[in-house]
Amino acid sequence: MNPTNSVHNSADEGHHSTAHRVAEAASILLGLLLLFSAGTKIASPGSFLDIIGQFHLFPSSLVLPASAAAVALELTLGLLFLSGIFRRVAAWLNLALVVVFIALMAEAIRRGFEHCGCFGEVLRMPPSREIWIDVFLLGLTLIVLWRGRDRVVQASPLWHALAWGSFSLGVLLFLVGAPVADGSPSARGEMDAQALHLLDGANPPLRLPQDGLLFFFSADCDHCWAFAGGVQMTADRLEDFEVHGITFSGEPSLGAFREAFSPDYPIHRISAAAFRELMPVWPGAIWLEGGEVARVWSGFVPSHWELAERGGYRIRSADDPVHGGDPETGPSPAVLFGGPASGRH
Repeated sequence: MNPTNSVHNSADEGHHSTAHRVAEAASILLGLLLLFSAGTKIASPGSFLDIIGQFHLFPSSLVLPASAAAVALELTLGLLFLSGIFRRVAAWLNLALVVVFIALMAEAIRRGFEHCGCFGEVLRMPPSREIWIDVFLLGLTLIVLWRGRDRVVQASPLWHALAWGSFSLGVLLFLVGAPVADGSPSARGEMDAQALHLLDGANPPLRLPQDGLLFFFSADCDHCWAFAGGVQMTADRLEDFEVHGITFSGEPSLGAFREAFSPDYPIHRISAAAFRELMPVWPGAIWLEGGEVARVWSGFVPSHWELAERGGYRIRSADDPVHGGDPETGPSPAVLFGGPASGRH
C-alpha cells in the first residue's frame, strides 16, 4: 500500500467530512430562519398581506391564498431543513423562493416601501436591509446544494405525510389569523372594542352611522379604483344609508380620485398605521347595522346589487314594466347597471 495515497485519501475524507458538517450547519440555520420567518407571519398576517397586496402580483381575491401558500412553504421547508428529510429537494425549492424574494425586495426598494413585511410586526425592517438577509439565505442554500445530504430514514410514506401535513398546517394557521376576505361575519367584539376606536382621529371627524358602509381605499391603488364606481352608485341609490370613505392618501392623490369619481360621500383621512391595522388588504369595507359591525370585507367590496340586498332594499329589475323603465324604449341605463333602489322591504 502506498503511504502517500493513504495520506491523500485521509485528507480527502477529512475535507469531505468538514464540508458535510458545514452543509449540515447551514441546513439547520436555514431551518431555524425559515421557521422564524413563517412564525412571525402567522402571528401577524396583516403585515404580510399588506405587502403582497401592494405589489399587485395577484387579483385581490388571490392575495390571501397566495400569501398563505408562501407562509406554509416557508414552514415546510424549515422543518425539512431541520430534519434532513428531502433536504436537497427543499434546497432547490428554497433557491427559487429566495430568488423571488430578492426580486420583490429590489422592487420594494424601487417603490420606496418603508416596511418589507417579511417578519410581520415582530421585526420591522426596510427592504434595503431585508434584501441582505435574503442574500444570506441564498448563500446558505447554495452550501446545502453543494454538500448537503438527505438523511436516510425508514418509513418513507410517513415522511411524505409529514411534509404535506406541515404545509397544510401552515396554511391553516395563517388563515386562522388572517382578516376576513369573503364577507363572513368578523369577530364583532374584537372589531368594536379594539379596532374602530382607530377612527377617532379621522380628519374630518367621523361619526359612525347607524346603517352604512365604510369604504377603505388608497387613492393610488388601481384595485381600489375598480371598486370606487360601485361604491358611488351605492351612495347615490340607497336611501337613508350613509357611505364614508376611509383613506391614508394625501391630497395630491385624493385630488385625482375626486376628479375621476366625483364622490359625494365624505372622505376621512387616518394614519397609514391605523388604516393597515383596520384593513390589511385593500380595498375593503365594513358594513354597519344598528351602529354595530355586521360584515367585514378585505381585498374587495361587494357590488351595489349585493349591498342593496344586504340592506333590505328592493332593486328594480330591467323587466319590471312599472319600475324598470319605459316598456317601448327599454330599461333606463341606471337599471342596466344594477337598478335604482326603491326603498327597503
